[in-house]
Amino acid sequence: MNSMKQFFLVALASAFLGQSARAAEGGQNWVGLNFGFAKPTLTGADPRLSFGIDGGTNMLLDGYLGVGAFINMNRRHERLNTTTQVDFNQLFYGVLANFNGKDFLPGLYAGLRLGMSRIKIGSNTVSPLIWGLGAGYDYSFGQFSVGPAVDFLFIGEKSKNKVKVNESYNNFNAAIVGKFWF
Repeated sequence: MNSMKQFFLVALASAFLGQSARAAEGGQNWVGLNFGFAKPTLTGADPRLSFGIDGGTNMLLDGYLGVGAFINMNRRHERLNTTTQVDFNQLFYGVLANFNGKDFLPGLYAGLRLGMSRIKIGSNTVSPLIWGLGAGYDYSFGQFSVGPAVDFLFIGEKSKNKVKVNESYNNFNAAIVGKFWF
């Protein structure tokens, strides 16, 4: 599945979550954009710009639990343990669950991420499982919020045609997130 299809799949899932949450009393739904930096721990990988979209609802457990979907991507042309430069592109997509500190620390959230990836190194492409942690803070003003967010994802090892094309590694992402709440 190419990245545009994946982007629209996550956007559709976010819209569905929002539509179902509107019917629930007290539901809080969001669609957000993020822009920041990613740093893969893969040997030879450099920091790079990253961007993404997420969406979901905070209607579970009286607003203490948020669920949704995310997509995040970054790319860079760099040297990875070779004498030539190659494209090293990462696309992460999946589901998220956040605990919200709405009564004791309003705006603070922390939770889990689980999904798939599409990693392209040179001409090799693999799709290992990803899982990790995320946290952030929403500074609210009306129907909008902005704030910092961090994700730490573990990317599993994956081989293709018995040839190992990437090692297991981690990805750290720090971003500014803008959200629209409805």
